[in-house]
Amino acid sequence: CTSLSSITIPHNVTAIGDSAFVRCTRLASVNIGSSVKAIANGTFRDCTALTSVPIPSSVTTIGEEAFQNCRSLTSVWIPNSVTSIENCAFSGCSRLSSFTLGSGLASIGWKAFSSCKELADVYCWAEKVPEMTDGWGNIFTNAFEDSYIQYATLHVPAASAEAYRAVEPWKSFGHIVSLSGEELPPAPDPDKCATPTISFADGELTFSCETDGVEFVAEVKADEARQYFESKVKLDGKYIVSVYAMKDGYLNSDVATAIIYPGQNPSVQTIYDVNRDGIVDVADIAAIIAVMA
Repeated sequence: CTSLSSITIPHNVTAIGDSAFVRCTRLASVNIGSSVKAIANGTFRDCTALTSVPIPSSVTTIGEEAFQNCRSLTSVWIPNSVTSIENCAFSGCSRLSSFTLGSGLASIGWKAFSSCKELADVYCWAEKVPEMTDGWGNIFTNAFEDSYIQYATLHVPAASAEAYRAVEPWKSFGHIVSLSGEELPPAPDPDKCATPTISFADGELTFSCETDGVEFVAEVKADEARQYFESKVKLDGKYIVSVYAMKDGYLNSDVATAIIYPGQNPSVQTIYDVNRDGIVDVADIAAIIAVMA
């Protein structure tokens, strides 16, 4: 998809398949929903225009070659939830100048950050030095191969500085700086879209949001679920409505929900003849119970 420039993965998505967006060469921004558990193998490989990827704290693994050759990435924040970064995950990210590794990181794969030739600063919050294995139990020291780490600075918790200075490849950094937790840079906190509000008048649903310039993604459930991508939706039945707001560079909003009864009048027929077939019978009772539940 060589013309795709941005994508938002909604909150209900838990998995992204291998190589899902490989070689989407115009893809510049990605917003990953808060239920995704892993960045799979090759997910964004060769996405050469990608400038930033906020990785949510639901992610525990960054797969092999996940961001390989993303040459426009300049910085990356790996959240504390990530325990492993697999082989070649960020290899060839030639403009990557800084990245932060979260406190939960336990292992880094073979050539995970190789050929990151502009690398200047690495912040590692892990108190225990992450292991370096290739997935088959082989220990290696080439995670930063051809990244000129002899000119870069490694920032680590003060209590662990000597441990990092004792092992390759960490000890090959030009400078190893001991920092207390308070001095470590805070995680970037992408703005989140405000939760939409839902209003209904004159047979029409209206969605609004305090965040300017958002798009609305709504689901309206009646006999079947339908998705809408407009700020106004015409309705004349009885519906359960859910909607969230999204915007490039922002986290998706929380989901707002409402039960709408368009055209309802305070009459016996409207209240009890739920299916509006002209009679009140067992079918109406079942529908009433379902609504009450």
